[in-house]
Amino acid sequence: MIYDVLQAETTVSPAYLKAAVVRTAFLALCWWAVTEGAREALGMGVFAVVLAVALSLRAHPPQSISLRGVLLFIPVFLWRSLTGAVDVARRAVAPSLPLQPMLVEYRTELPAGTPRVIFANVISLLPGSLCADMEDDVLTLHLLSDSAADKRGLQRLERTIGRLFP
Repeated sequence: MIYDVLQAETTVSPAYLKAAVVRTAFLALCWWAVTEGAREALGMGVFAVVLAVALSLRAHPPQSISLRGVLLFIPVFLWRSLTGAVDVARRAVAPSLPLQPMLVEYRTELPAGTPRVIFANVISLLPGSLCADMEDDVLTLHLLSDSAADKRGLQRLERTIGRLFP
C-alpha cells in the first residue's frame, strides 16, 4: 500500500509550491527568532516547520489575491487602524463617553474561508466594534454604541475585502 502511494503520480500546482515556500520561510524565520538561533533547536525546528506548513496548506489552501485589490485595501486598512486607535485612546482619556454595548448580527456575502476571516478581523479595527462570532455567513458584532453600527461602512469594507479575491 505504501508503495502504491509512493508510485502515484502527483502534481503540485505553482500556487501550492509558492505558498509552501513562503510559509516555510516565514515559519523558519519565526522559529529562528523564538529560539534565538540555537543550533540545538534545529532538528525540532525542521520537524515543527514542515508539520506546520503541511497543516497550514491543508487548512488554508492558497488563494489568488488581486494586486489591485491589495493596493486598494492598504489605505483602508491603515485609515481604519488609525481611527480605531484614536477611538480607543479617546475612550481611555475621557471615560465619560457614553457606552451602550450591544450585539448586532451582520450577514456577509463574502465567500467562506479566508475572505470572511479577513473581514471579521478587520471589523475589529473599526472604532467601537469587534467581531464576536461567525457562523456561516452571519457575523455577530459587539459594538460599544449605536454610532459604531454603520451598516454602509461595513458594506464598503466588505466590498474592499471582496476585491482582494478575484
